[in-house]
Amino acid sequence: MPGRVISEQIYTLAVPVPANTTVAAPLVTPWDVDNSTLDKVEMAFTRGGAFLVGVRLKYSRQIIVPWSATTNAASNSWVVGSAETVAIPVNFDVDGGLSIETYNLDTVNFHTVFLRAYVRNNSTLDTAQPATGVPAVAVQSGGGVGSSGDGSVGDLAGLALGALDTPAMSPL
Repeated sequence: MPGRVISEQIYTLAVPVPANTTVAAPLVTPWDVDNSTLDKVEMAFTRGGAFLVGVRLKYSRQIIVPWSATTNAASNSWVVGSAETVAIPVNFDVDGGLSIETYNLDTVNFHTVFLRAYVRNNSTLDTAQPATGVPAVAVQSGGGVGSSGDGSVGDLAGLALGALDTPAMSPL
């Protein structure tokens, strides 16, 4: 009889947003996170963005981050930040095709927003294979390394390993 195993993955994406990218015509970046349950999204903003950069996450045409009961495709809801990582619980089933919309009101510099998606993939495990009881964890990169143009260089490797505003793990 097959059993269930939960595969946990972290997808990362760096989105460099050009200067003068308007709210009316945001940059749209596709982000494939496979068929999964999106548990949480983290958005890391560099210091130089100074609340001039906005991000939102869409599934199909629906805005799912930031979410409100009145949010729809025409909504003007965005997540903004400066020198911080914003963590948003989602708990939403997706079958791949997410898109990230970003704007940048800075008239001179581009800025990079770093994203992490924490997902669970449910699959069937063949019980002929012994299960270890340890969930699988993988980090998958979906973007490149970028700089905000103001001396704050984002390091995607650090993002993937949890170096941005993530508490340190201590041994038991």
